[in-house]
Amino acid sequence: MFDFNALRLTWGMPFLVDRSDAASPALADRPGSRVYWVNVQLLPGWYMIELRVTGLAAQLRARLRLAGGASSATFAMELSARQVSKRLIHLPVRGKIEIEIDCGDQAVDRIDAFRLVRVTTRFAHSRIMTKLCALHPRYKPCGDDYDLTDAGHDRADMAQAWRDYCCLFDESELLVGYPDWVRHFDTPSSDTYSVMQDNLHYFNGSPLFAIGMEVSGATSPHWETAIRSIAAQIYPHWQLLIVDRRSGSDRTALIPKDLLADTRIRVISSTSSAEAHSTLDGALAESGRWIMFVGQHDILPRHGLYVVADAIKRYPDVDLIYADEDSIGIDGVRHDPRFKSNWSEDLMLSSDLFTGLGVYRPEVFASSGGRDYRHGVASRYDMTLRCLAYTGPDRILHIPRVLYHVRVQPEATGEPEAQHDAREASRMAVVRHLSRTGVRATVSSTEHGRHIRYPLPEQAPLVTLVIPTRNGFALLSRCVDSIIEKTRYRAFEIIVVDNGSDDPETLDYMERLSINHGVRILRDDRPFNYSALNNRAVELAQGEFVALVNNDVEIIDGDWLDEVIGHALRPEVGVVGVKLLYSNGTVQHAGVIVGLSGCADHVHRGLGRDEPGYLARAVTTQSMSAVTGACLVVRRSLYRQLGGLNERDLAVAFNDVDFCLRARQAGYTVLWTPHAVLYHHESATRGRDDTEEKMARATREIEYMRDHWHDLIANDPAYNPNLSLDRFDCQLAWPPRVASLRRLALDVPGAVAS
Repeated sequence: MFDFNALRLTWGMPFLVDRSDAASPALADRPGSRVYWVNVQLLPGWYMIELRVTGLAAQLRARLRLAGGASSATFAMELSARQVSKRLIHLPVRGKIEIEIDCGDQAVDRIDAFRLVRVTTRFAHSRIMTKLCALHPRYKPCGDDYDLTDAGHDRADMAQAWRDYCCLFDESELLVGYPDWVRHFDTPSSDTYSVMQDNLHYFNGSPLFAIGMEVSGATSPHWETAIRSIAAQIYPHWQLLIVDRRSGSDRTALIPKDLLADTRIRVISSTSSAEAHSTLDGALAESGRWIMFVGQHDILPRHGLYVVADAIKRYPDVDLIYADEDSIGIDGVRHDPRFKSNWSEDLMLSSDLFTGLGVYRPEVFASSGGRDYRHGVASRYDMTLRCLAYTGPDRILHIPRVLYHVRVQPEATGEPEAQHDAREASRMAVVRHLSRTGVRATVSSTEHGRHIRYPLPEQAPLVTLVIPTRNGFALLSRCVDSIIEKTRYRAFEIIVVDNGSDDPETLDYMERLSINHGVRILRDDRPFNYSALNNRAVELAQGEFVALVNNDVEIIDGDWLDEVIGHALRPEVGVVGVKLLYSNGTVQHAGVIVGLSGCADHVHRGLGRDEPGYLARAVTTQSMSAVTGACLVVRRSLYRQLGGLNERDLAVAFNDVDFCLRARQAGYTVLWTPHAVLYHHESATRGRDDTEEKMARATREIEYMRDHWHDLIANDPAYNPNLSLDRFDCQLAWPPRVASLRRLALDVPGAVAS
């Protein structure tokens, strides 16, 4: 029998049927799922579906298919309680759509917004291309800096475009492959090399580089590859010093015959580790050149020294330089790029930024004393930390380009004992660094780095916790009760800012808090302005430190405030943020990246609690440009010095980001620690910008941020320009936000200066 409802153009909530309690084959082995049917025998063709869910989960995965197995086609969606999710689907045959939502352990009440619209093929193709050009790296316009004649797909190939569109929803990790990225953005053309070659006279023979290499173990064909990669450098002003630790070896046998006449290559024999370090480092220091080390199996790209020399010309005051790197397999294929942030000493103490290419000014290298063989695999890390005593953060440069290829050795076993020794050597390097700098702290090893705990004074400073709320008894009570019951740090007071509550249960709870726990209740009935509510409370705060806390936050670990205040007491630190989890235990906040999602957003959103994330940065203490105000600690005097949150221009959104950027602008570090972990039941209270007034306000706030912080939005120093600003999971940017190597060559500093 024909279903005349199939002739409609739109279908809404009345056509959506919850079949979660029915005996559905789809739910047989997935008890954490809910299933809905669109109760219409839809005709083949294109449709736009719109969905929104209620519940505590910030993001949920859904799959759409034709019920009864009428077609093998499935369509993925990511659903949110914060906004309506949309996507196109194509039905090859007639049938009813089945929507399966993977709820996990979340209590999703229902789909509370549903709309299905039949669309024309022309409309569908137009929307597919619009979406791809906005979000798919290979379809984005690359501008004039990169000449990518084959970067995107043939726009007429709609079958491929449809597959790529579906990947945006389901297989985002397949959007860009690193080999393709390398081919398009990190493989200089012969013309670019020619331009670099022509530019060499602008450098006038300076800077000079001394490159150290130690050779040991069984003979390897990769030694020749490593040496040839240096001999092939476009930039010619270098010297390679090789220490051969093999007893009885022929020094000249190391050097390829066609390079024996190259006087820039020297080989020195030394059989012991101690002698090798001192001999090589002594020779490097005596050279008076910029110093770097290359592993015996590793490779420098042909343009590597040119790019470093160019950076030294552009930034003549620099003392230490590090760059990005990747790995290269026995098949010669590059993989596993490590795109680092700009300098962060906290990150350096937790995870070495100078792996791969590290370049040292000769005076700083000599002052540091060079490497100490007693520290084993951490000897260079230890030396780099000693170099910090002879320079400053503004003289440490990060070059956001892959200038070093680490050879993957198949025989490397990574035995647990060796890993433990390496971790312990690195931990002790940090212990020595803190001792030299007069910093009291304890250092422990973690799976992915180090955790530094800064002790609290005997008289712990008072902290004022400011919690704005309006009604929301269940959330507020969970938040405040968890603070009172679990927080081990007891020197705190709580101010609850009541923004017009009229719920009797909430009012009664706040009264009991005041009587039983001395919580101050500050009544403020003005129209909601998050910035103003916090600013007024801070005016009345008695604590040396202020913690801005959302009412939908819940304490997990009792020592969270000890960790945060330990950092906040450091004189260079202005703001401290924490790790926040959604109700389902996935990451909600691991730091804010300015520019992400078009303005500012949370990196590593949706990651598992203990997953390391990109370069282990989801589990590593580090400086960021901003952290969320859902749980943020700042010295009260600094809060007032900066004028508090911007209540005029940023009443609701981005006020925390703006505040952090102003703290950073004033010279303070904005720090994020993964060792203070709280729940943030964000979607439970977050309002929707679903009215014209709210949407206009949100637009104004975004425009304010873009106007005032456009430089940081374009290039957040805590985030590498080779990583995408469209996604939270640190995928490759296409194109990168760094000038092409050809552009770098055309803008040679000496040519500009002349």
